[in-house]
Amino acid sequence: MLYSSFTLAKSISQLAQKKPRLRGRFLKLEGKTVAIDLMDYALPPVDWILGFLVWMVPER
Repeated sequence: MLYSSFTLAKSISQLAQKKPRLRGRFLKLEGKTVAIDLMDYALPPVDWILGFLVWMVPER
């Protein structure tokens, strides 16, 4: 599915107005040590994330 830049900008602005449903943290592995970022980050719904990833992949 292809989006025009206007449609994508409109979708992003609508997403910014919605309350995030998911929260996540970053992990960093250094050798045998795992560092956990204690800050929670708001994530958009999974379907939005997958939609943006699919949009970035060029068609063949």
